[in-house]
Amino acid sequence: MFGNQGSALGNPQLAPEHAESWDAGFALRGARGPLQASAEWARHATDGRDLIVWQRNSQSSVRARNVSRAALFGEELGARVAWARAATFTLSTSWLSATDRGPSPVYHGKRLPQRPERQTYARLDLSRGRWSASFDALHLGDDFQDPANLYRVSAR
Repeated sequence: MFGNQGSALGNPQLAPEHAESWDAGFALRGARGPLQASAEWARHATDGRDLIVWQRNSQSSVRARNVSRAALFGEELGARVAWARAATFTLSTSWLSATDRGPSPVYHGKRLPQRPERQTYARLDLSRGRWSASFDALHLGDDFQDPANLYRVSAR
């Protein structure tokens, strides 16, 4: 993050990040015959100072910069179901609130750039003998490319 790497431009004036974080969660697992299932839930929170974020610098590049103060919190939920090693379905989703809490009135309360509020992932694995196939999908919620939240990127 301090030197240039293609379209990611470094910033030699970056300050190191400092953060206080906590997380908590639980997991459940069970099985009945050839069926196995598990579920997990977690909640996390971070109070960050000098958090490093990527900010759009031009049409084709981003530059690392510090956010003086940021608050991040969210939840994650995941589930997995497997049947006799022949089929496994995995689903996970997360919600994130990442906001600038610095003194600048222009950015205070705005969402941090390049941090979608929602992310969902699903995967199906099938196996029979020596053959196997996998199918997966990822959905990202909307986010912003800039700290002023002027350049929105639609959900994809």
